[in-house]
Amino acid sequence: MKKTVIILLAFTAALICVMMASCQPNDAPPETTPKTDTPSPEAPAHTEGLYYELVEDGTYGVGIGDATTVEHIVIPSTHEGKPVTQILKKGFLEATNLKSIKLPESITAIGPAAFAECTALESINIPNGVTRIENDTFNMCKKLKSIVIPEGVTVIGALAFSSTDLEIISLPESLEIIGTKAFWAADFESIVLPSNLKRIDDSAFYECIKLKHVVLPDSLEKIGNSVFNSCFELEKVYYTGSPEQFKLIENYKRIGISVKFNYVPE
Repeated sequence: MKKTVIILLAFTAALICVMMASCQPNDAPPETTPKTDTPSPEAPAHTEGLYYELVEDGTYGVGIGDATTVEHIVIPSTHEGKPVTQILKKGFLEATNLKSIKLPESITAIGPAAFAECTALESINIPNGVTRIENDTFNMCKKLKSIVIPEGVTVIGALAFSSTDLEIISLPESLEIIGTKAFWAADFESIVLPSNLKRIDDSAFYECIKLKHVVLPDSLEKIGNSVFNSCFELEKVYYTGSPEQFKLIENYKRIGISVKFNYVPE
């Protein structure tokens, strides 16, 4: 008899368990083991395949290396624990696939012809530590339409922006020298040259065929030959100083265009 009771009790307990399980809500979340998978790694913060070279001060310069097919490049601020401070001379020369490049604030020097003939380049930032735009830096960057030159830059070198489609450029008050053919055949219509500019070299604005309005500062000490030759839309230039000051400019007679004196920029 006791054996029969025990069997009945066991059967009843099992039946109750089944009934309780069937009464749980259908949408109750199943018990699962907590996930232990680590998150997928983030995309690299800079472009892979670039070339790095130790320079004299123990920091790194950078160039295109094996990233020749990359359209959008990000330069890191450090490499192997050392700062990246330079874009090497001809570092990205003829990188014809390059459309944009982001430079870190650690960059203090951009070498000559660094981005020359980057014919697809549309966007680049110049870090605040850069003090010179060297010769040929953006020569023949056909799609470069606007750029900001930061305060602290004192020289724009020969052919630096020649044969570009540059329409808008912001020049810093620190600028002192514009080199030979620096803006040859650029596309801007108007330019106000900064108040500390001392020298404009030969043919600096040669064949800027859309140029209509130029303001020259009274700080100017020398004007090169043929500065505004073949600027067919330019009928006069505006000068912030007096006729007497203008006559003190070396080679002032070679400007080859009429001048409006004592001009106050808006």
